[in-house]
Amino acid sequence: MLFILVDIIRKGCNKRTNEILLETHGLTKQFRRYKAVNDIDMHIRRGAIYGFIGRNGAGKTTFLKMVCGLANPTAGEYSIFGCTGKELAQVRPRVSRLPDRGAGYLCQYDSEG
Repeated sequence: MLFILVDIIRKGCNKRTNEILLETHGLTKQFRRYKAVNDIDMHIRRGAIYGFIGRNGAGKTTFLKMVCGLANPTAGEYSIFGCTGKELAQVRPRVSRLPDRGAGYLCQYDSEG
């Protein structure tokens, strides 16, 4: 089971930062012919906790690796604290991961920035 932990933040790249901490649009990761993550649109609001549940190979870990900056999406985009693209470098120091037995990831978003 994989989790993302989100926390209240104080600054980001745009005004919507106060509402949405993580947002994805068409996020996709393909390995040759296999789509591990297929066209995911989602948003996580401040104070929300999401859990990813699914069978092995469903794309849970791949999704979190992309959001944590450990893998690049094949298509789509995502924002963290309202930052996208090259702006993500501003918030990368506030994002961390904690592997669990080598398979799971916990992304922690630092509110102190």
